[in-house]
Amino acid sequence: MRLNRNLCQWRVWVFIAAMALWPRTAPADTLTPERITAALSKLEALAEAAVADGAVPGLAIGVVRDDEVIFLKGFGHREAGKPETVDADTVFQIASLSKPVSATVVAALVSDRIVSWDSKIADLDPAFRLADPYPA
Repeated sequence: MRLNRNLCQWRVWVFIAAMALWPRTAPADTLTPERITAALSKLEALAEAAVADGAVPGLAIGVVRDDEVIFLKGFGHREAGKPETVDADTVFQIASLSKPVSATVVAALVSDRIVSWDSKIADLDPAFRLADPYPA
């Protein structure tokens, strides 16, 4: 039961972080370095609080802006009760979270008319190949 509560709280923190740094929250001309630094400071404080409050044993955050990593840090422990700490290279088992995140990213691309729901990956990336090609 505690694991489900922790997972739910973790998802809330991820959502808050995504919304806080989502580029559409403010026009690009108002995203000054000072505002970004302030937002990252708040994000770091939220992460530290989540670990301190026991909401999650540990987490890692990476923030990318204009194709550049501007923040990358681990917080807490890889597993509750174990000494290994989280760093920027920690790989987490995120269950099925990757599916809704991927769907959300694709939905945003469809909304921006970059792709359509009927787009084929092979048309977007000619180098894309399946391990076992499906006969046409």
